[in-house]
Amino acid sequence: MLEFVDFSILRCSNYVRSSQERDRRYFFRFLQHVDCHLHIIHSHNNVALPGAVFQNPHWDVANSHKNIHGMVLVDVPLVDVTRMNAPIEIWKGTQKLNYEEIFANPTEIVPVSNTYRQYWHCFDGMLEAAHQRPSAIIQSRAGDVLLRNPSTWHRGSPNNATRPRDMITILIQP
Repeated sequence: MLEFVDFSILRCSNYVRSSQERDRRYFFRFLQHVDCHLHIIHSHNNVALPGAVFQNPHWDVANSHKNIHGMVLVDVPLVDVTRMNAPIEIWKGTQKLNYEEIFANPTEIVPVSNTYRQYWHCFDGMLEAAHQRPSAIIQSRAGDVLLRNPSTWHRGSPNNATRPRDMITILIQP
């Protein structure tokens, strides 16, 4: 099983419009990178509607979670993702952070639900910590595969396009 340090993107969009045989070969190459015996913990359509604004920086699974080892988040955009239609912003290296060292009161932030942290409340300590670290905006094409550690901090960015940005998100574990 691969350990994903921050994130990795497999540029498979060239194969989306290719022949069935090339698609099949690519699929088997992809499976060589990801263990076939995976448990799907969660999946959903990660949609950013037109007019969507920045999400709060957040992680999906805390790095202190008892079952975090081996978890991988798989994002597959169903449309091309540019700076105009809500690309994901990722803070490299944040999956390794010790929450006890960077937050004044980690018990206030860590146990809170991801949905609350993502949409409803931006903790000052987390926002400050995110602003102190470099981030990357991930643009991709329909059919690319973004593999990321679920503890890596990220957020959705604004969708200034006229159409929704749809992306399938799957949380898997060996």
